[in-house]
Amino acid sequence: MSKTLRINKIFHNPSIRRIKITARDVAKPIFASLALNVLVLSLWTALSPLYWSREVTAIDEFNRAVTLNGVCTSAGFLPYVIILVVGNVGLLALALYQVYHARSLSTEFAESEYIFKALFIAVLVCFVGIPVMVIVEGEPKAYFFLLSSIIFVLCSALLLFMFVPKVRFHF
Repeated sequence: MSKTLRINKIFHNPSIRRIKITARDVAKPIFASLALNVLVLSLWTALSPLYWSREVTAIDEFNRAVTLNGVCTSAGFLPYVIILVVGNVGLLALALYQVYHARSLSTEFAESEYIFKALFIAVLVCFVGIPVMVIVEGEPKAYFFLLSSIIFVLCSALLLFMFVPKVRFHF
């Protein structure tokens, strides 16, 4: 988002004057989003720490636990999750807007087409994956597989759309 914001400031400059954008200007949005996430996660850890919770899912004929499911949980996690989701989805929306605004620029200056594709896949995976995660919440193996698959697809899409075009452009 920061790089695309910089490219947009340079190429969509309404006054034809020369402008200078420093590394500090590019780093401000990055540090602001990092500070928001660190602050919320630190408050969550300090005010509502995680604890280990076990649930008996099956018992035998002698009333002994046969299978247990354990999970780390927090008593008041909802406000923190809402703040994190709203903040990061807002940053995602701002990044999508910046990419859309830079769509007409050459790939040599901005990879907005590939950034848009990676962000679109991220949004698509979240819209499909999160409801399915809610559905399989009671099944630990399915939940783990789904969460691992979502993380793999998100990371792979981001890395492939960022680096494969640069390698192709280089050669």
